Amino acid sequence: MVQPVGGQTGHVAIAEPAPAVLPGQDQHSAARARDLCAAAAILAGSVVLGMPAGLIWAATAPCIDVPAALDGAESAFEAQAGADIAYGAVALVAGALCGALAWWRAYRRGALVPLALAAGGAGGALVAATIGHQRNSGRVLAQVPPDLSQRAHDVVDFGLRTHQAIALWPAAALLMYIVLTVGLTEPEPRPQRLASPGAEPPPGAEPPPGAELPPGAAGHPPVAEHLPGAEPLPGESVSSG
Repeated sequence: MVQPVGGQTGHVAIAEPAPAVLPGQDQHSAARARDLCAAAAILAGSVVLGMPAGLIWAATAPCIDVPAALDGAESAFEAQAGADIAYGAVALVAGALCGALAWWRAYRRGALVPLALAAGGAGGALVAATIGHQRNSGRVLAQVPPDLSQRAHDVVDFGLRTHQAIALWPAAALLMYIVLTVGLTEPEPRPQRLASPGAEPPPGAEPPPGAELPPGAAGHPPVAEHLPGAEPLPGESVSSG
């Protein structure tokens, strides 16, 4: 409480001190934000890449010959295996491309980059499988007579039969990223530790210029013991006893 001029009383607001911020907190927060942005970009880019990958798969994969399959020709179903092989090839190329781009742009962004490659690769693979199915399924099922059962439609429909092939995309991305990181990334220089005052240098190490060495240390001339009749070293005076 204070008593201002005029006899009126009032309250004095006391500002609380701001919390202290450590010197390294801002840099750590900024680096963490950059890591999150890089991981989010890799994740989103991998998923978006699944759309053109699905279109490429639909354009290159063989489709089943529906009339031949309905006639009982087993060779007609070989097209379904060819479609799975084509999908695997597209997934491997797309995954390797994602891994190379992630290493090129964000190989120093920590452990979030491999996690984003794995999650984004799985998402891109699912998107590619969905886009390819929607692209070719309509014209394949248009050749099926309407009186056939739904089971027959599912047998001849275009799609990915080997669902394990979805793992090829993230596996190729991680493998490419690891190979490039191990093979082409130069190791960061290790910081040199400052020697404490009075500490002797390690064996074989040269002392810094102008440093005084303790008696008996490496590079220091030996101290002569002045025995009776011994000659002093150059520049050294012998006190008379």
